[in-house]
Amino acid sequence: MNQPRASILVPTFRAATTLAISVGSALRQTVSELEVIIVGDGVDPATRSVAESLVAGDERVRFFDLPKGENRGELHRDLGVREAKSDAIVYLADDDILLPRHVENMIGMLVDRMLVQSSNGYVSADGRLELHPADLSDPTCIAWHLAEPPKNCVSITGTAHSRSSYLEIEAGWTVTPEGIWSDLYMWRKFFRRPDFRGATHREMTTLQFPAEFHRNADPIKFVQTIARWDEFSRLADVQQRMAAMLDEAEHRALVGLTMYSADLADELATSLQMLETTVQRFRSSMSWQVTAPVRAAGSLLRRVRRRTATTDETA
Repeated sequence: MNQPRASILVPTFRAATTLAISVGSALRQTVSELEVIIVGDGVDPATRSVAESLVAGDERVRFFDLPKGENRGELHRDLGVREAKSDAIVYLADDDILLPRHVENMIGMLVDRMLVQSSNGYVSADGRLELHPADLSDPTCIAWHLAEPPKNCVSITGTAHSRSSYLEIEAGWTVTPEGIWSDLYMWRKFFRRPDFRGATHREMTTLQFPAEFHRNADPIKFVQTIARWDEFSRLADVQQRMAAMLDEAEHRALVGLTMYSADLADELATSLQMLETTVQRFRSSMSWQVTAPVRAAGSLLRRVRRRTATTDETA
């Protein structure tokens, strides 16, 4: 195998029915000089069998069959990065799909950036493409990801970083504490660097199927859904079709944001009106009138204190 230009890390635990689809999409990239590193985190026999068959079928595939690690096996991911043979580290979940231009786009941006991503989104349970947008070149977006409580628009699938910048971080993938996603916990280590440089590509070159949107799906139907999208990813004009779907998703998001903003403005106006009415009632109440001398005395005392402080400063 030639020196790879990219290393695609695929963490896996129990994914016997989808792993071959995910890895297959990684091997169909326009950049063929790559390696796929399957990082096993205590896999079951079925998943191990699939991984081993993928290794046997393509010399570009490697399999780290590791025991179950703590939490989500973050330390295994660290090992995968350190054992990678290229400087471009590309991530792929074991039930997602990469479109053919994904690696090409990522390594193009990594020439002068540390952490990059494709346009981010996912396939919903009803089969629609939805947006989960971010812009890693925007300091405001980076600050948003560093703020509390945790919020994240940088999925593990679709994200890539340089191996060299990763090794410059004091600690890369480590066991994630409770209350934060493991990928965000990792990305924040990049974001905190004063010299951080990131970017988000305009093209969406991934098909993601988050568990929270497919948790109630029948397992067989879920695999059939991914298989249908895998066929879609093989079409010669897939990126043009994705662009059209992305336009539709952006339109829906814009309409939704407009309606949300209007509803929010109406709620705010109603709340302000209720507050004004409450204040007027309180001011006309007996308690407000009885306490008026006390408020006046307090105001007088504050003015005297300010004058005294001013006299002391000029003395």
